[in-house]
Amino acid sequence: MLPVSSEDVERVSAFIATPNAVLLDVRNADEVSAISVPDALHIPLGELRGRAHELPRDAPIGVFCASGARSARACDLLRNAGLPAEDCGSFRVVLAARKKLSKS
Repeated sequence: MLPVSSEDVERVSAFIATPNAVLLDVRNADEVSAISVPDALHIPLGELRGRAHELPRDAPIGVFCASGARSARACDLLRNAGLPAEDCGSFRVVLAARKKLSKS
């Protein structure tokens, strides 16, 4: 398991604090059932192309997965579809950013 960098936590905290920001979890269902991120939308990467229409077009979308590899691919797909996607990397970064924001 890779460590969570403070720079990533700061960056993702700023994203989450953006008005109307949406978090998108592109992990598989079994991964989400093991550790979920509250209030995140869930569309597995393999289904994203066919379900991108379900995402808001007027809100920034922060994408995350288990390690950051799938979120990077998902961001490319969403940006190519004209959606404003931000790569948040790992769900661990998102959870740490949420924790940081809840303390402030």
